[in-house]
Amino acid sequence: TGATSLTGSTASTNQIATLTNCTAASFILDDGEALSITGPIVVGGTLALSDTLNLVVESTSSIAAGAVAITGLANATIAGTVTSTGTAAINTSGTLSNPGTLVASNGVTIASTADITVAGAIASSAGAVGITGSGGLTTSGLVSGLTGVTLSDSGLYGPGGSVVSSGGSVGIANLG
Repeated sequence: TGATSLTGSTASTNQIATLTNCTAASFILDDGEALSITGPIVVGGTLALSDTLNLVVESTSSIAAGAVAITGLANATIAGTVTSTGTAAINTSGTLSNPGTLVASNGVTIASTADITVAGAIASSAGAVGITGSGGLTTSGLVSGLTGVTLSDSGLYGPGGSVVSSGGSVGIANLG
């Protein structure tokens, strides 16, 4: 329930494969194993996950935190629900798949050097949503930011679903 920090000297020091049923004031994990989040994770402050292999938030799991920062050197899948009362940032060198729900009150930023697929929902109730990629970008779900939405990708863009902002502008740049 206090602050949890599993940083190690390198990202491969920690070899955690499954994370479930965790409550902490803050939570930092540098992991060198493919990570599956299978149960509820509740963090009062910042949840910072860094993984050198694939990271999956399973469809039956949830993450609730004051702020969320996920960094990966491989693929990331958000199939469950990730909620932040602050901001959420996801950066990956692999593909990013979001069939689940990612909501951050004060803004969402997503960056990937591979394909990004939004089949679920990515939203910010008080901030903006920015998605930047250099693979392909497909938005068949909902992308919504109160103060704006920016989609930028150098690969193919597959529009669909809804991309909306009730209090700002929507910008889509296909640089490919």
